[in-house]
Amino acid sequence: MRCRAQLRRPCGVSVRCTDIRRRGHTAGISENSPEIRARICRGAAWLGLRLDEAANRAGSPRISTPDSKVSAWVIPTDEEHMIAEHTLKIWRDQAVFTSGLGRH
Repeated sequence: MRCRAQLRRPCGVSVRCTDIRRRGHTAGISENSPEIRARICRGAAWLGLRLDEAANRAGSPRISTPDSKVSAWVIPTDEEHMIAEHTLKIWRDQAVFTSGLGRH
């Protein structure tokens, strides 16, 4: 099910665009699972994406073959850090806003 959901995005985009060149795998299961990445890339073969099985298993940054029309990349992310950063910014912005209330 997760692979189908991942495939919907590039399929929908490619219908609207004439030129798709990259497919990124970030965060969670897509970043950390060679099997999930392989399934997603096989499903995108019609776009010209050719998976380099050895690079995928090794966790290389680029997991598509050099002759692939669409390159596939594994991009490490730190979602928890980004969520914390955005939360802190909202909290600080809210604190600045509310600290000025009631003063004239």
